[in-house]
Amino acid sequence: IEADSMVQTDMQAYDKIWLKLKGKGEEDGEDLAKLKACWDEIMGEDGVAVHGRKRQPECFGTVENLFHAADTINALFHSKLKRICIALGGKFYKADVKGEDRAMQKVFRSYKEDILRLTDLNRCSLVFKTFDDIRECLAAIAADPSIVVLKMKKSKMRFDEAYDPALSGGYRDVQIAVRIDTEWTRKLSLDKLLLEVQLHQHAFFRQKVSGGGHKGYVLRRNMLAM
Repeated sequence: IEADSMVQTDMQAYDKIWLKLKGKGEEDGEDLAKLKACWDEIMGEDGVAVHGRKRQPECFGTVENLFHAADTINALFHSKLKRICIALGGKFYKADVKGEDRAMQKVFRSYKEDILRLTDLNRCSLVFKTFDDIRECLAAIAADPSIVVLKMKKSKMRFDEAYDPALSGGYRDVQIAVRIDTEWTRKLSLDKLLLEVQLHQHAFFRQKVSGGGHKGYVLRRNMLAM
């Protein structure tokens, strides 16, 4: 209860943003519906997203091997997603490979000491002003022949009326896991490595970065030992 109360202010700020975005007009409601339809098409049984365990390949079964693989692929991963993002008018934010201290904290707190469940060592954020821009980006990622999108839980499409924002401290975005499949990644056995892509709406992202939302999330996470 105490942990939840720490992010209540942030949740209210996010809810205000959500209601404002939805209330702008009929076009915004249509764009949300189109984004949801795009997600459903990609993630559906006949969609391009592939089934796969949200777990890294067994060949990266040591901390050293997993982090070396993440370091090796990071530049290529970022370059491909940045190209798509910039072409669609978005802002691209790369991230260093997740720090080992936080990664191992997550392994022991949440993953029962299974390092192969670390699927977000490589991350990037793509930020857009409109839901339609996010839809176009999601479709472009799925259409790229060198990017393999994995099927995700519905809870990863947070711009959905059916989503419970309390699960993410009020924050909403779209998260997908991808693999980079090129001759080079296959040669180095990196083509099955899972990488995380986050698609953000600008107002939400600004609140998260500048409004203290992420700080509140971290406090809550640490209190709950997540």
